[in-house]
Amino acid sequence: MAFYLPDFNALFVHCPKTGGTFVVKTLKETLKLNVKQVGYKHSHKDLVGPIRFRKQPYTFTIVRHPVSWYGSFWQMKMRAGNEMRLGDDGKAAGLRWYYLQPDALWHPN
Repeated sequence: MAFYLPDFNALFVHCPKTGGTFVVKTLKETLKLNVKQVGYKHSHKDLVGPIRFRKQPYTFTIVRHPVSWYGSFWQMKMRAGNEMRLGDDGKAAGLRWYYLQPDALWHPN
């Protein structure tokens, strides 16, 4: 997901498996900054709505070396089978974001 910092006109785009949850927690809890969630979980920069076009914020993210990223992604996927469950509507409702997020349009490629 993306997080908008209106006091600084900045947009943090959370790339999966790169430590973004830690960054957001630090911005909110440690630094006590005004942080607003924009879009859905793991939105890329072009899917965060009108903020990007109207405000033209400074946009930043965290990246990770591809080999270590894929290693982490693979470990996460290997854990997925033990933690996935079906919701009342019959759709996958995993305990974490990575099981099924049909509206996110995010894929590791």
